[in-house]
Parts: sequence; C-alpha cells; structure tokens
Amino acid sequence: MKRTWARLAFLLAIFLPITVFANAGTPLMWAGIIHLFFGNALIAIGEGLLVTKVFRLKPSCGVFLLFLVANYASMSAGAMVLSSPATIGPWIDLYSAPLLIGLGLVAFFAATVLIEWPFVRPAFGKTRRAFRTSFFASLLAQSASYLVIVPWYLFASGFSLYTQSTIDRDVPRWADREAVVYFIDDADGAVYGQRLTETEREEILAPGSAGADAHLLVRRPSSGADWDLRLAQGQDGPDPHETLVRGAVAPRETSYTTSQNDAEVDRYPEEADWGGSWYAPDLRPGGNGPWQASRGFWAIEGLRVENDRMGQRIWLALETPFVAWQVVRPFTLPSGQVVFQLGPQICLFDPATRKLAMIARGRDLIASPGDPAAYGPPPPPSRPRR
Repeated sequence: MKRTWARLAFLLAIFLPITVFANAGTPLMWAGIIHLFFGNALIAIGEGLLVTKVFRLKPSCGVFLLFLVANYASMSAGAMVLSSPATIGPWIDLYSAPLLIGLGLVAFFAATVLIEWPFVRPAFGKTRRAFRTSFFASLLAQSASYLVIVPWYLFASGFSLYTQSTIDRDVPRWADREAVVYFIDDADGAVYGQRLTETEREEILAPGSAGADAHLLVRRPSSGADWDLRLAQGQDGPDPHETLVRGAVAPRETSYTTSQNDAEVDRYPEEADWGGSWYAPDLRPGGNGPWQASRGFWAIEGLRVENDRMGQRIWLALETPFVAWQVVRPFTLPSGQVVFQLGPQICLFDPATRKLAMIARGRDLIASPGDPAAYGPPPPPSRPRR
C-alpha cells in the first residue's frame, strides 16, 4: 500500500504543472518540457492502444513507433509556428486575443490530424479502404489526446488578465484626464505622445528616429530641474548616446523612482533584476494612495495591484502556448490608475473599477502626470443636468 502511494506521489510530482516563479521558470515552461520528454511517449502509447483496439489491429512495436514519430513531428511543427512572431503578432492585441487563441486551438487540432495522418497510414498496411480508415484513426487519436493535452496546458497557463478585469474600450470616458504617455512605435520607428483621454497621438520624433535597440527615459539635467524626455540609442551603458525628445515633461517633484527599486535619481527606468519584483513609480503627489502596483519578470507574474488597507489583491497576467505578454514599465498615475506596457501595446487599468483598455501599440512607455503646454488644457468637467 505504501509503495502504491509513493508511486502515485512520484507521478504527480513529475506530471502536474507546479506553480513556481522566479528563476525556476513558469508552470507553462515546465509543462512544455515534460510534454516533450515524457508526455509524447505516453500519448503515443495511449493512441496506439486506442487505435489498435477500435480498428482491430495487431499491437506491435512498429505501430507504437509510428505514433511516437507522429507525435514528435506534429509537436515540432507546432513549436516552429508558435516561435514565429509573424504567426499572429500583427493581428493580436488585448481585444482580439481570446478569439485568436480559440481559433488557434481549432487550427492546431486540424493541423495535428493532417500531420499525423501519413504516419498512421502504414499501420493499416494494404487493407481495403486503408487511406480513408487511417484518416479517421488519426482523427480519433487526436481527439483523445487533446482531451489530455488541452487541460494539461490550461492548468499551466495564466489568463487572469481577462478574469480579474473588465475590458472597456471607451477609454476617454474614464481615463486619467491629465496624464500623457510617450512611446516608440516599432511599425515606423517614430516617437509619439498621447493623452489618455484622446484617441489621436502626436508625432514627436519622425519615423525612423528610433531603432530596434533604442529606448526612452527621463532625466533631470540638474538639481531642481524638471524631468526631460530623452531617447537613448544603442544598448545600456555608462555613456549611451542620448537625444533630447521633449523638455520638462514632468515637474521636478514627480517621483520616477521608488525606495524598493533603489534606482538612480536622474534616470528612469532601471530594469528589475532577473526574476525579481519591480515596483511602479508612483506619480501621485507625495506618492500617497491606497493602491500599489508592481510587476514580475515572467509573463505569468504580470501586473499586481494591491490595496493593503482593504486587503485587496488584483493580478493581471496572460501566458498561454499561443501568446505570452510580459508586463514592463508600469506607472501609478495621479488618479490612482496604472498605465503599463503589455507585450507590444500600452494599456490602462483602473483598480477601483477594474476597467482595462488598450491605449496604443508601442513600447518603452514613459508616463507623465500631465503636459498641458503640448496638448492644451484638459476638457471642462461635464455639468450635472437640472
């Protein structure tokens, strides 16, 4: 009896995705590794037993070998597709991700049936109607294996981005009325600025100004001066080549550092240590407010917004086999809302209402509490109806 429980515990330790962060990787990474080295062999045996029983074939090592090769062939093809940024990258965003993930699952199932079909065909030899029968055998085998594979990766994935927030596209209605975001658009290499309450963006640097290795930062040129927006070309170093993009984008009292980060005062952002937590600069006056935002290194760690006074915790993350978006450069705005970069896009989250929206496509986000000189005065508040 003890041996039975010991074996069961050993199998669970190996084959169940374990939620481990930091340097150990993510559950999804371990799920893929276990699937590659152990899962394919078990799936091949299960498919072989199912097909030989249903279609009354003679079990043999050759049949199981065919299913094993078929599984590795389909998994290799799937890995090549998922590793290509051009697969769904140009079309996927916060709003289209759920639909495209669902369509991707259906497409992968159909592709797996077709890829493994030629490997299943020799198992039927020269029997009558072997061509058609082998197709149904492949369909049956993949239907059974997907009943195991889908829950396996489902439990190892993270999609709290959609379960703990409400997607609301009407950003101007509820967004911070003063805040401005600056970012680089990789599509044209230009630097843009945009108010959160507006859909139009202002071109600050012409297309082609920011290369693939360029990044935005803010710096105070002297003690007591306002923060300037700068573009650094090339990799980080002691003396990166910097260009002034716009002066005085934030008043000098704005805090772009946190005590948790121990970042340099005259330069932001400083990236977190590998596997560590990274706290969002608080742009509220005095850095006071109930909500505190931070992000982790892995996509599964995502954005965490916490309210210690009320004991509330919000976790926004998306990591699936089809898409995994890392959260970088979060900022807590004067209104208490959090703007952050989610994969290839800039997003805004309101902890009080749990509303989430995409602002624009871009990277290297820098947020400012406001830039009235560049964008004009904010719209007047609406008057109550009599």
